[in-house]
This record gives sequence, structure tokens and C-alpha cells, in this order.
Amino acid sequence: MALGIHKPGQGYWVRVMTATIIGLVTVALAAWSWDQTSLIVERLPKSKHTMRVDRFVDAQGKVVDNATLAAGQSVTLLGKAVEGQSVPTLGKGQVVNFDVAERIATVGAIEYSGAATDPAGTVQLVVGDPASPQIVARIQDKSVSSLPPVEPVLVKGIVASVVILLGTVLAWYFAASRVKTVEFLIATDFEMKKVNWSTPREVVGSTWVVVIVSVFLATTLFFFDTILQFFFRLIDVLHIQT
Repeated sequence: MALGIHKPGQGYWVRVMTATIIGLVTVALAAWSWDQTSLIVERLPKSKHTMRVDRFVDAQGKVVDNATLAAGQSVTLLGKAVEGQSVPTLGKGQVVNFDVAERIATVGAIEYSGAATDPAGTVQLVVGDPASPQIVARIQDKSVSSLPPVEPVLVKGIVASVVILLGTVLAWYFAASRVKTVEFLIATDFEMKKVNWSTPREVVGSTWVVVIVSVFLATTLFFFDTILQFFFRLIDVLHIQT
């Protein structure tokens, strides 16, 4: 594929408009792909999960004010206890980060236990052996959320950029480089110059003729419709229910 412009200066406006149309379609496709990519990313398996710590307690159940979670720390995820049953273990994971100010823990590398497949029901993070924990982080209700494996905005930006790049290449190829297409556009421009374009005054005059004729026809039809309606009602053929 040649990278130069075939016959530059010929068929300028037709070629520009062709490239513009391809550009508009490309932008529309990029916007569509932006939305669709976000849906795809949301369906990817989540590798990290965030949860807000309500409070820390020790093995005796006393609140510990200065406790924290360290990155790389192994934790056990416990679910909500059911009456008459032991506290369910959802799985084991690793602390990725802990925001002290917001008290938000990010947990990843979760290995689920039993039938558990989602940490949404986590109510406690236990550091150490669950039977004799070093510290327990009580999780705020309904605060567990999942993070996608990659940043959605980054993926959407890459996909949209690829679509725009491909659209730009196609616009250049068809409007400037491909010989057959360019020759067709040049021939189209040549034929368009033969067209006898109406002047603005002629267009306005023709428009007024169409408007006046349309109003005249509508008025005439309304007049005859009213007369015929009156006549048929007079001879008791037409009955109008009210």
C-alpha cells in the first residue's frame, strides 16, 4: 500500500468529505466500543476485593484502637454465623493494602473454602489461627466490593484508541492512497462540477411555491370535505355520533 497521496489537489472536496464521513463513523464506533468494553471488563473474574473495617478486636473480643493490617499479611475470611452452626470459613487471602485513614482493606489471592465463590458475605478478617487469632477485623455490613483485574478506563482507552487509529488509516487509504478509490472520487468531483446548482434566490422561490401550493391544496380539500359532509348529513346518509 502506497503511503503517498495519489493525484494530490484533484477531487479535493469529495475526498475531504469521504474522509470526514469515515471519521464520523469511526468516532461512533469508538464510543460504542468504549461502552461495550466496560461491560466486558465488569464480567472478568475479580482478583482483588475491598472491605471497610468497622473495628479491630483482640482474642478476648476487646476493641483495639491502634491495630492495623499490613500488606502481605495472610488473613482468613469468615462469614456470618448461622444459628446452631459454626462460623463459616469463606477462604484465605492476602492483604494487598490497608488505608488507615479510610479503614479500607484490599484483599487479594483469595483461595475459597468449600462452596464459597464470593467474599461478599465476609464479616470478619482473622489474622493468625482462627481458633486463637492475633487480631480480628470486623467488617462493616455491605461494604465488600470487587475490583476488576485491570483498570477499566485504561482498557477502554486502549480499545477506543485502536478503533480511532484503524479509522484514520482507512480514511487515508480510501481518500488519499488507494488508486481505484481515488480515481472514482476524482471522477465524482468532475461530474459534480457539471451539475447546474440552483442559486439561493431560486431555492427560496421554489420553496415558497411549494408552500403556497400545499396550503392551497389543503384549503381546497378542507372546503370540499366540509361541503360534502354537510350534503350527506342533509340527505341523512352520514350520521356523526357525538
